[in-house]
Amino acid sequence: MTCPKISVILPIYNSSQYLRDTLKSITAQTFVDWELIAIDDGSTDDSLKILREYSETEPRLIIVSRENKGLPRTLNEGIRLAKGEWIARIDADDICLPQRFQRQLEWLKNTKCDICGTWYKEFGKYNHVLYKQPVENDDIYFRLHFENPLGHPTVMVRTSVLRSFLYDETKECSQDYDLWCRMAVENIKMTNLPEVLLYYRTSENQITSKKSGLQKSHSKASAMIYLSKSPLKHILKSFSEYRILSEATLQGLFKGIAEIDKLIEAYPKYEKYLSSFRNLIFVRITGYGLLPTLRMIKLVSNISILNKLILIVFACLKIYHFKKYIYGNSTCRKVSLFLLSIKK
Repeated sequence: MTCPKISVILPIYNSSQYLRDTLKSITAQTFVDWELIAIDDGSTDDSLKILREYSETEPRLIIVSRENKGLPRTLNEGIRLAKGEWIARIDADDICLPQRFQRQLEWLKNTKCDICGTWYKEFGKYNHVLYKQPVENDDIYFRLHFENPLGHPTVMVRTSVLRSFLYDETKECSQDYDLWCRMAVENIKMTNLPEVLLYYRTSENQITSKKSGLQKSHSKASAMIYLSKSPLKHILKSFSEYRILSEATLQGLFKGIAEIDKLIEAYPKYEKYLSSFRNLIFVRITGYGLLPTLRMIKLVSNISILNKLILIVFACLKIYHFKKYIYGNSTCRKVSLFLLSIKK
């Protein structure tokens, strides 16, 4: 029996509400040479029943059911069971577009990378945001210092690479960010396909909603370890405290802008990346109102006229609500992405 090209790992825990939609999106893929490893992590709802119903007509579905062990252990179990050359991730409430697997394989072949994420769009209860992740390997490495630049349920990873690293089973949250950081230190090549190929459902049951404090803590710990081994540690060490912007005070945000300006002057080859992060700080400051925004515009001379107008309008409208999450509400995220695309 020949091995499939792709092993899809689908961790499941009490996901009966949306599981059928996810399974339907996988079986609708235009690329058909795959196996689906669905691991029921001790669900108490009808998740296992739904899986068994699907298995009656879908021979590519492999079901594992046992007591609850948590997400990191479940993912590692799926990795060890995988027979495919590539491993694709998806969560039990997300929907992947029909061409996802085919387009990622094509992109991986052309880029010769080991990891490929995609752009994705939120849907569901909360923000409806389009996430345009960085495409190039160097851009991804740089953004890892400050945020997670790979959407976990969008990734396709070379199986041999994933088995050599595995997820850290001590990290209940942010195990993906920790994994990307460890891989980047070893120069594993990463890319994001610049197409929306997954719809990411937002709900109250997500780890990011229920355990945001723990997720921040784990993310920050991984970021500091990555920074200590990064080739950019000599220019970013003093700047690392601004990784999670929602923890920064207004004074800290202004200090962050000053730090970035110094870094741009000292290391002009990194201006592209540093300017992108500075734009996010600009948007944060608008949340404090018009006076801090005007102060920022006065202090920073190299903001384009268009950027100045946008920041002033948003500060006046007060549409940004400060939240304890890396980008705040959907409006802030959309503005941030828009600012990132503006040329000086």
